[in-house]
Amino acid sequence: MKRIPLLLLTGFLGSGKTTFLNWLLAKHPERKISVILNEFGDIKLESQFVTQHTENIVELANGCMCCVAKSDIPRVINYILDHSPGTEYILVEASGLSDPDPIREALQEGSIAERIHLDATLCIVDCLNFSSLRQEHPIIVSQIGDADVVILSKVEEAGESATAEIRQTVEKLTPDVRVLEFADTLAPELFLDPSQEWLVKTHQKTAAEPAEHNHMHEPFQSFLWTSETPVDLAKLQTVMRSLPKSVIRAKGVVWTHLPEHENAKLLLQYVGTKLEIEAAEWKMLEKKQTTLLFLGTEVDSALLNEKLITTKR
Repeated sequence: MKRIPLLLLTGFLGSGKTTFLNWLLAKHPERKISVILNEFGDIKLESQFVTQHTENIVELANGCMCCVAKSDIPRVINYILDHSPGTEYILVEASGLSDPDPIREALQEGSIAERIHLDATLCIVDCLNFSSLRQEHPIIVSQIGDADVVILSKVEEAGESATAEIRQTVEKLTPDVRVLEFADTLAPELFLDPSQEWLVKTHQKTAAEPAEHNHMHEPFQSFLWTSETPVDLAKLQTVMRSLPKSVIRAKGVVWTHLPEHENAKLLLQYVGTKLEIEAAEWKMLEKKQTTLLFLGTEVDSALLNEKLITTKR
């Protein structure tokens, strides 16, 4: 049986995983690629940000992927291969809080290993926020340590000096890792090609290592806010810019009225105090509503809800 190659994409909250995924899909329009995404709730948000065509998108809605790796990942992969038999490649985007090690194990064990082949684990590292986040969030170091390839993102914003310093730090943390910069010069042909043996390093589990991997999550909190009436964009921007440092990441879909568009759909992303909003189109039969997910070490849901309610029109 021919095994389907798979790439595991990891990286901390807001590092740029979905941006890289969209870039990879756009650079390989001829390939039939299926994607597995990690959701934090029942409402599908992550797929809203995948703007490129895929063979199939499946979302895991049970929180961090590493916690449900052994049960859910094999089930989802079997579903993809059974329902989209033309799939030539699978991309798995783990949540920013996921420990890659249990996911790697699940992809290389049992009957699922007879159907897919883990090509490599890629870790996206946010050069703009790495220095401020690394000390507070050990999961970042774990993600780098489990990677075959580290891709430095936001290098232009961070600057050459900071990027060079982060590269040196990454290479010290994992001496045998391959470090690339996510820039216009990055060659897309390096990926989605099983013959590219440079992707994989030889850090296979040894007999001395335990069969079970016990992982711990940092104490993160989440808050999902929805509104079935349009929101005032200016008021929402004020709320977003006043978020405390303890809220690390926010993303979602915004329903608002703009002068040029009565029922506008916007995609919102927030990371490291930086707010980005871009226009999008409502899909056919898609319910118009605002859905925002907030993640952080401390999220005061009551206070945040109180502020967000004031944005309703």
